Amino acid sequence: MEFIGKIKVKNGANNMVKKQIKIILMVCIVIFLALPVVYANDDYGEIENNEDFIIYDLPVISISLNGTTLEEINSGSKETKYQGNSLILKTVDNEQYDFEDSDVEIKGRGNFSWTLPKKSYQIKLSKKQNVLGMGKAKTWLLIANYADATLMRNKLTYDLAKELNMPYTQNSEWVELWVDGEYLGNYLLVEKIQINDNRVELKNSQGLLIEMDNNYFLEEINWFKSSKSGSYFVLKDSVADDEGEQDSQAEVAFNNFKNYINEFESYLYAKNKNWSKISSMIDVESFIKYYFINELTENADCVRTSMFMYKDGEEDVLHLGPVWDFDLALANCDKENWGGNPNVDYINNIKKYMDASMDWYTELLKIPEFRIALIEIYNNEIKPILSTFNEAIMNYKNILLESSNRNFAKWNVLGQENPFGSYRGHKIKDTYEGEVEYLSNWVEQRINYLNERYSDNSRIINIQYNGHIENIGWQGYKQNGEISGTTGNCKRLEALVINKESFNSYVSNNLKIKYQVYVDGYGWQNWKEEGEIAGTTGEARKIEAIRIKLNNPEAYSIQYKVHIEDLGWTDWLSNGEIAGNSGQNKRIEAIKIRLIETPKIKATYSAHVENIGWQPLSTNGEEAGTTGMGLRLEAIKVSLKNAPGDVKIKYKVHVENIGWQDWQYNNSTAGTTGEARRMEAIRIKLEGTSEYSVKYRVHIQDIGWTEWVKDGEIAGTTGQALRLEAIEIKIERK
Repeated sequence: MEFIGKIKVKNGANNMVKKQIKIILMVCIVIFLALPVVYANDDYGEIENNEDFIIYDLPVISISLNGTTLEEINSGSKETKYQGNSLILKTVDNEQYDFEDSDVEIKGRGNFSWTLPKKSYQIKLSKKQNVLGMGKAKTWLLIANYADATLMRNKLTYDLAKELNMPYTQNSEWVELWVDGEYLGNYLLVEKIQINDNRVELKNSQGLLIEMDNNYFLEEINWFKSSKSGSYFVLKDSVADDEGEQDSQAEVAFNNFKNYINEFESYLYAKNKNWSKISSMIDVESFIKYYFINELTENADCVRTSMFMYKDGEEDVLHLGPVWDFDLALANCDKENWGGNPNVDYINNIKKYMDASMDWYTELLKIPEFRIALIEIYNNEIKPILSTFNEAIMNYKNILLESSNRNFAKWNVLGQENPFGSYRGHKIKDTYEGEVEYLSNWVEQRINYLNERYSDNSRIINIQYNGHIENIGWQGYKQNGEISGTTGNCKRLEALVINKESFNSYVSNNLKIKYQVYVDGYGWQNWKEEGEIAGTTGEARKIEAIRIKLNNPEAYSIQYKVHIEDLGWTDWLSNGEIAGNSGQNKRIEAIKIRLIETPKIKATYSAHVENIGWQPLSTNGEEAGTTGMGLRLEAIKVSLKNAPGDVKIKYKVHVENIGWQDWQYNNSTAGTTGEARRMEAIRIKLEGTSEYSVKYRVHIQDIGWTEWVKDGEIAGTTGQALRLEAIEIKIERK
């Protein structure tokens, strides 16, 4: 048989006839390929199955099964190996990588992904092949990416790891897969993570490839549970390759590895951490790069399963990598606990989001030396590479556009619920372009957050606090306005610890928190410093009041509110004010704490009030005017303090019987004086800055205080003859 594209011509035909047939068929093929693809439904449609296959714009793998069917493979165990199959790989314009193999083994692969309609497979060639220039090897994986409608999350991340020079990162290339003439769609052809040449190249007879796998460890023969983190480690591969044999070197090495991990965790989880000892046991650079790859992508799997590591013998340290499995990541799941919020610290707080996770990084990030190394590597190596990450997304979109159309004609997941489930996954967009745009927008937000978070002058400061609750004990750290304690359970808050965390060196070294509590039977305790326990444990005594302050209230304001027995939540208080009811025998049940940066730019303003005239200046959130006196605001002047010369504030007011006046700037009078006319509404804007917002609210006759509005929105009423009586204005960072 002689192949011409997808066309066969029998060798026995007359040579002249053969030539004529070939010419006619080649013309037909050219015309056919020039036409747009015809699809089965309104969006994509149907690709006909063929006896052989069609070469499109991506490389094609065509497999002919021997003695089995695709249905049998897909409906059976993923561990069943099917031998003696034929494989052809064809490229569009790179014939050096074309090859055929008539003795290929195929089996299923994946855990959750094996349950999906579009399956992933492992193929083992009869001999090593340099497949698509990725290096010679026998075993390769065909990843379906059914749950990732961009088709690119895995490759994006593997390519990032390669750019960061993480050793043994797997190569990958997109292909289109045909099996027995059936088109199966776009697949990512990937190197298998294993010990081998061109893979994880370990040489020591005690060398091991390990996976931390809290999800599927029972499927493996050799595994153990670590002593401190409670994580499960499984033996994936070994240099000795003699697992199960008598006097197995691999199993001896795995037992030594168990001791090594338990020793490492004993140092890592110690109250006073010995960085010298910890850093001597790990490849710090690999730990940091692994952290940032998974922190960027907010990969919920990375510290639950698919966390690979290796150690090349007794004298080697522990290395993290290669990275693996990112179809769940990069906001494919849009709920915060599954990695959907681009503006949070994810891996550091993984126990909060995923309880069955390993929290090594939570402990490592408590160590100053690790944090210093983290900042250095991020700013010198990772940040420059991330600046082109979104460009890679757009390039990949162009590469995949035609293939994605064919793929979704076969597997039309667009517009459907995410296969990961609506409780964690976002609903897939109606078009491939829309799905890629969703990914790109999230990535842009994520990188902006990381650049701010890991800068030496970062404005991101995390206030962390841990409450000791009646009958519960220490509840675990909450942060940035989250509830510590309980409401509706009648349980007392008995003790509290407060800390702060930031990569801003000034904040870390100079901003200090102090706090003091009023305890039933004792009264006010002494002021506590960060990390110290305020209150009592084991004495069944309730906290009745608390106050918190900063040593530098000019730059930041610490705010807090408490939930009091029978009374509920208080308003937000700040900077040493008392929250609670000291001496009234009412327990505090819960607390929220947050830190607000005091803006350098501040609003100052003065109001002209009926029968009073011009009042003294108010500053940034202070009240101007009166409440409860029935007096109208008649005019206002607003200016800025500490503002650069190009930043201006402008404002306009709606006046009784006049309507909206013109805009006024920087301390000019808006409104009227001496005319007994009420101000009824106001708009305020900033010019010359994208960093700050102006927020304001007003007190209206017979209504009271409005909600805060900002940046030119209307505060007040028009056409209702209601006077403004007071106003508050403040400048905040966006």
